[in-house]
Amino acid sequence: MAMRRSLAPLLILSVIPTALAGSPPEAAASPTGAAGDGGIEKACKGTQFVATCVDMLKANPESKAASPRRLAELAFAYLVKEGPALSAEAKRAMAAAKNPETLSCLTTLDGEVGGYFSPLAKLGALQSDANKFREVKYKLTQMLSIPPGSGAMCSEVAISSEPVIKKMWKYEDLVQVTLDLMDGAAKADSSLAEPPATEEDHAEH
Repeated sequence: MAMRRSLAPLLILSVIPTALAGSPPEAAASPTGAAGDGGIEKACKGTQFVATCVDMLKANPESKAASPRRLAELAFAYLVKEGPALSAEAKRAMAAAKNPETLSCLTTLDGEVGGYFSPLAKLGALQSDANKFREVKYKLTQMLSIPPGSGAMCSEVAISSEPVIKKMWKYEDLVQVTLDLMDGAAKADSSLAEPPATEEDHAEH
């Protein structure tokens, strides 16, 4: 059985080309410190998946002049927009799958990807709203407190036969990247600092 993270260096970011360009126009660039040349690389160095982060953000021309906060907003917009399309692709692969191991892998991964984008989509666009930014950051922190367990579910046969599997793994990496970018933005802008856990706990209940 193939473990999920052992294949990370081999994964190619193949799902990003158009989604970022279609991010919500109403989320205007933050006035807090534009990134400028090298800003993408600097922000992405603070993430767990640097190359994935750079590839995602460079796919959107807006990223070049974006502030750290705006880079995080663009990453969040990508997750919300790309998740449903990726899930639809996975379901088509599931319908065509003949190997039980492949079907099991796809089913598990599709559930995990849906578990990310569905709650995030309900939160709505960030729209340069500091309260919404903190809410999204808190939600992502909750989601990632339990690592995805899909690695042991996917055999080498499944991985080699269905390219969408690697795309879904990459999507999971981008969830972590988005949280890391948000954390970086919060360090640069105190207004984005995560509120006390007790306040959020009350909101959850």
